[in-house]
Amino acid sequence: MVEDKNEELYDLWTLLLRATRLAAKAREKELRPYGISRAEAGVLRVIFQKQGRLTPSDIARQTRREIHTVNALLHRMQGREMLQIVRGENRKDIVEMHLTDKGYQAYENSLRLDSVSEILSILSKDERTSLASIMRKVGNSALEVIKECDHPRFS
Repeated sequence: MVEDKNEELYDLWTLLLRATRLAAKAREKELRPYGISRAEAGVLRVIFQKQGRLTPSDIARQTRREIHTVNALLHRMQGREMLQIVRGENRKDIVEMHLTDKGYQAYENSLRLDSVSEILSILSKDERTSLASIMRKVGNSALEVIKECDHPRFS
């Protein structure tokens, strides 16, 4: 029956959101003493891994964040002296991004994953692999739904 299916989907959706919110809150509490947010930790990771030429769009793609959000994060992090941004001479959208000493320290602190480790320790290796596969599927499906919602028939 449609109602039973909808109830099952709603319950699953609620579980997914609850687990996500609680895990995110645990991670935020873990990062708080170091003065960095989860979003900043994600940006630090991308810059550390890709040291050099990056665009805000590159970072937005890697972190799955909106470009305006990334621009605001970069501006704030530069103001906090976590990174240095040098604009390209020929193309203003290409920039060199480098972590400062403060940025490296923040990055190192962001690597502390005690909360993540503790939360996921209840799962076996096989369960973590399955969860990762399922979450990729759900994420890809959500992206497709977002693209469909941009279609004129949803406007």
